[in-house]
Amino acid sequence: MKSIQANCWTIVGAATIALVTLVAYLPALRIGFHDGWWYLLWSATMDPPRYLVQFFDPANITQGYRPVQGLYMYLLYHLFGFNPDGYHWAHNLLHAANATLMFLIVATLGGRGNSANRPYHPHRLAFVAALLYAVLPNYSLAVFWHAVVDPLAGFFYLLTIWLWTRFLDTRRARTWALAFAVFLLALLSKEIAIFLPLFLFLIEWWFYGEKPSWRVDAPRYAPFLIAFVPYLWLVYQVQSHGEFAGQFGFRIGTHNLYLSTMASALVFALVLETLWRRMSARRVASVALAGLVACGVLVSGARVADAAAGLAEFTRQIRVPFRDISRAHPTFPPDTYVYFVHSPMTSYWDFEGLFFARYGKNVTVNATDAGRPANLRAHAHAYVYYFDSTGKPIELPVDRAITTRVTPALPAQFEAPIVLAQYEVPSNRLERGKALVVILNWRADAQLEKDYTVFAHLVDHKGALIAQADSQPGNGKSPTSEWTPHRTFVDAIVLPIPDDVGTGADLRLELGLYDSDTMRRLNLVGANGAPIGDKIVIEPFTVVAQEK
Repeated sequence: MKSIQANCWTIVGAATIALVTLVAYLPALRIGFHDGWWYLLWSATMDPPRYLVQFFDPANITQGYRPVQGLYMYLLYHLFGFNPDGYHWAHNLLHAANATLMFLIVATLGGRGNSANRPYHPHRLAFVAALLYAVLPNYSLAVFWHAVVDPLAGFFYLLTIWLWTRFLDTRRARTWALAFAVFLLALLSKEIAIFLPLFLFLIEWWFYGEKPSWRVDAPRYAPFLIAFVPYLWLVYQVQSHGEFAGQFGFRIGTHNLYLSTMASALVFALVLETLWRRMSARRVASVALAGLVACGVLVSGARVADAAAGLAEFTRQIRVPFRDISRAHPTFPPDTYVYFVHSPMTSYWDFEGLFFARYGKNVTVNATDAGRPANLRAHAHAYVYYFDSTGKPIELPVDRAITTRVTPALPAQFEAPIVLAQYEVPSNRLERGKALVVILNWRADAQLEKDYTVFAHLVDHKGALIAQADSQPGNGKSPTSEWTPHRTFVDAIVLPIPDDVGTGADLRLELGLYDSDTMRRLNLVGANGAPIGDKIVIEPFTVVAQEK
C-alpha cells in the first residue's frame, strides 16, 4: 500500500512540476530568436558531413567541445527551420524535464534510510525543491536563449544521476551501461560533466552506505575515468586556440548557474520542510506554509514573464532596422552585398541571420563589428548602411565605377607603429542630408601604449571645413592600446553632409591621428623614415542635391 501511495505521489508530483514549468515559461514564445544565428546558418548551408566535421573536429571549434549541442541544433533546424517557436518549445520541454528529474532524484535519495529517523517527507521535500527550481527567474535567459547549451547539458547531467540511482537499486548491467552512455552525452554537451563521476561515487557512498572497495569500484568507475583521456585532449585542442580561452579563460563560474541553482532551491525547501514538521500539528500553519510556496511560485512565474517581456522587446528592437530595410526591398537581386557601419543595437550575426531567413543566399552581409575588410566592390550589387541619431538605417548604394586618389599612397606609415593599409568609400558623389562613409583598414605593427584619436575632416578646395569627426577608433570602443599587433582593424567614419553645402563643390577628405593629451598630430613617414606630413588626403568628392 505504501509503495502504491509513493508511486502515486511520484506520478502526480512529476506531472504537476512539468506542467507548472511549461506554463511559467510559455511567455518565451513571444521572444523570437535571441542571438545564436550561427547554428541556424550552419545547419541551413552545410551538408551533413561538413556539419559533423564542424562540430567534431576540434580545429573548427572556437568555444567549447560540445558536439551534442551541434547535433541538437541541427535536429531543431530540420524540424522547425526559422520558426523560433519550435526552438522555445524544445528548450521549455528540456527545462520541464530537468525540474522533473530533480524531483525524482531528490525523492529517491531522500527516501533512503530509516523513515522513522527521517526529519522530512522525501516526496514533499523533492516536490517543493523542484517546483522552486522550475520557476526561479535568475537563470531564465538559459531557457529563453535557444543557442545556450545549459538546458540540454543539464538534462543529460541529471539523467545520468537518476539512472545511476536506478543502477544502485537494481544492480543491472544494462542500467549501468545506459547511465554511462548518457554520461558521455553530458560530457560532450558541456564541460561541467567532468565532475559527474565524483558525484556518482559520493551518492553511492553517502546515500547507499557502500564502503569504497577497489574490487568493486575499479570496474564500475574505470570506464568513466578512461573516457576523460580522449575528452581532455579534445578540450585542450579547443582551448589552445579557442575564443573562450582568449576572452574568459577556462574556469568554473557563474556560467554554470543553471544547475547550481538547484542547491539554493533545495536549501530553501529544507527550511520550509523543517517548519512544516514543527508546525504539522497546527493546521493553519501548514496551510500558511503551503500558501507561501504557492505565492513564491506565482511571484517567480510573474518575474519570468517580465523577463520574457523585456527580452521580447529587446529582440523586437534588434529587428527594427531589418524591418525598415525589408520594407524598402521586398527582394534583392542575386549577389547583393550589404555592409553595416556601427550598428547601435543589431549585431552582425543578427543581421546575417535575419537576411538569410528572408532572402536566402542572395544577400551577403558584413559589418564593422565582424572585423573583416569591407571589399565593397566584390559583388554585383552593394549597399552600405549607416545609422542616424534615432537608430534608423540610411542606405548608400555603392558606385562600382568611382575614381579617387590618395596622398600619400597606401599603405601609409605613421611615426607610431600604425599603418593605414586601405580605405573604401561607397561613392565620391555625396548627397546633401546624408553622409560620407569611409571604411578604414588599420594595422598596428607593435603593441601601442597610447590611445590615439582619429580625425577626419571634409574640406573644400579653399580648405574651409565642411564636416568633421574626431574620435577614438570603433566609435571610442576600440582604443589603439587594445589593438592586437599585426592584425587588421576595420573601422568606419561617418561624416554627415550639411543641407546647405553647395552642390558640385570639389571636396577632399583629410585623415590622421593625434594624441588627445597633447593635441599633437602624428607625422606620416616615408620609406627612409623622414616625415612627409601629418594627414592623408582622399579626393575628389562632389556634392549632389538630395534625391526626392
